[in-house]
Amino acid sequence: MKILSLAILSVLLLSINCKYDEEAAVEYMYACSLAYCPPAQITERDCKQATYMTESLGFKPIFVHDNGGIISPIFLVILEREHKKELVVSFSGTKGPSELIEEIINSLPKKYALHENDDARVFAFFYDHYVNDFKDLFLNKISELLSMEKYDDYKIVFTGHSLGGALALHAAADGTLSNLYQNRNISIYTYGQPRVGNREFYNLFLENIDDYYRLVHHKDLVAHVPPCIPDFSGGCLSDGEYPIYPSHGPTEIFYDEDMESYTICDDLDGEDPYCSNSIFSDSFSNHKRYFGEHVGHLYKEDPPIGSQISQMVKELITSQ
Repeated sequence: MKILSLAILSVLLLSINCKYDEEAAVEYMYACSLAYCPPAQITERDCKQATYMTESLGFKPIFVHDNGGIISPIFLVILEREHKKELVVSFSGTKGPSELIEEIINSLPKKYALHENDDARVFAFFYDHYVNDFKDLFLNKISELLSMEKYDDYKIVFTGHSLGGALALHAAADGTLSNLYQNRNISIYTYGQPRVGNREFYNLFLENIDDYYRLVHHKDLVAHVPPCIPDFSGGCLSDGEYPIYPSHGPTEIFYDEDMESYTICDDLDGEDPYCSNSIFSDSFSNHKRYFGEHVGHLYKEDPPIGSQISQMVKELITSQ
């Protein structure tokens, strides 16, 4: 079964050329930062650096939603970017160690029941939050937007940091399997995303995704939650007697500690033994920061003086 599963995923991805664009990844990271901001503040353009950076990059929020959670408040924002002709769907992520512990405790396997299949399994925490808090509202809203003439030729980008990456993946999968995104260019960019399900889950929809890039900042620990079942090569097993074999889908973009260089990992196997699986990953600090920015805190305050990415983007904007 493991060999068959790998063969199927390989066939699904043969037509996808890895054309990773770091500049785009930085821009979508700022869309992730805005999703952490409470929806009322997004509407009021009061998310400080997150508002400034997203507006500077041409993002305009057109829909916001708060799941109303007390223990796990999660936000959704949909943005448009006219000059790039794209709709960007962004979910907020894990907001601290206590939420991370809750994710781990509640990461029980269950059948992926939204669309017909035999073997796809997912983790309950992410799946249940998507189904109970966002699914119907999101599908209705994205259907409404895609029916508008204005968005006829727009691509769709799904993005999220941490938990938000897992929810973005579910939204992309659900809409794809519901045939909502026909003839659209679909991209997924996630940052410090946990494992969402097994390899069979990815087999259901990845052939209809144009680009899927899962960024990992060096020793980011959340990218290895829930832990996989290791094999002798340093990768992860994908089949056997256990209820679920946790897996990532390709393609991982593995960054060094300073995020100055990266490796484009195996584009057929999301558990490349020579990328983040090759080191012991125990850093919550690496998880919080991508491209020099504290992703979940940009809506609270300006970044420290000398934030290289903010300065780079500001200079780019003022030069145009």
